[in-house]
Amino acid sequence: MADQFRTRSELQPHYYESVITRTGWDGLFKNMQKAVKDYLFKPYCIIMEDDCELTPAYSARFLEKLIDQAVAAGADVLLGGIDQFSAVDKIPGANNIVRVHNFRGTEFMVLFNKFFKTFIEAPTSQPPEIFLGYKPFIKKVVACPFISYQYDSRSNFGRDENVRKGFVETESRICNQK
Repeated sequence: MADQFRTRSELQPHYYESVITRTGWDGLFKNMQKAVKDYLFKPYCIIMEDDCELTPAYSARFLEKLIDQAVAAGADVLLGGIDQFSAVDKIPGANNIVRVHNFRGTEFMVLFNKFFKTFIEAPTSQPPEIFLGYKPFIKKVVACPFISYQYDSRSNFGRDENVRKGFVETESRICNQK
């Protein structure tokens, strides 16, 4: 992931040491919560997992546009891309985001300040994508076109063309539904 930042001055990452636990996801969730705590006085916090890969659709200018649209839509979370979802809804006046329900994939997220307290206090007894993806009170939106995807998709058990194909198919389904 670090290679992606060499030419991107707008993304100045802070790396967090992995917390290794029996389940794995609670360590990831705790690291995400640490990151959010470090940004309490900022309007948002961008979280990128170590297996996040930016797509050709990503640019600093496009990310800014997505953030503006997400704020206008009242989002708690902006997702750069997702692996799976159950439904999407069009957002009036938004050209590049849709509201998403029951998603999987937290590789690239923008968490907005109004949601920090809820996120920090969330139980870490389940994966972060379960907390974020399946709670109806959380206002989630996803970028379309996707600006990121998971480099080594768990659902496809490896880095191959199936991963990219699945990514393109998911994005296509979302974009066609908006």
